[in-house]
Amino acid sequence: MDEKEYKALTKKTLPKRKPRTLPLSKAKQSYLEEGLPWSGGRGGKLAFKAWNMGRYDEAEELGYRVKRFNPTAVKFGHVITWLLSLFEKDEDGTD
Repeated sequence: MDEKEYKALTKKTLPKRKPRTLPLSKAKQSYLEEGLPWSGGRGGKLAFKAWNMGRYDEAEELGYRVKRFNPTAVKFGHVITWLLSLFEKDEDGTD
């Protein structure tokens, strides 16, 4: 329906469309750095975030190996090659 036609029939202006999502705030260095309390993301309680070092200690006590990666290492494929090399060692039987 045309704007003039709508206004003639309803005697109202067309409603303005609002964006469905809010834009993200500007990236500040304070919450982009790894290890800081603000690196947990945009929502949720900070006590339950992965940077809680007690969880890493508990996992190591249970026998798990904990390795943290930087997002750039994942982006450039260093992590994938490291994981593939671990799987190749496991298939060869060397450890």
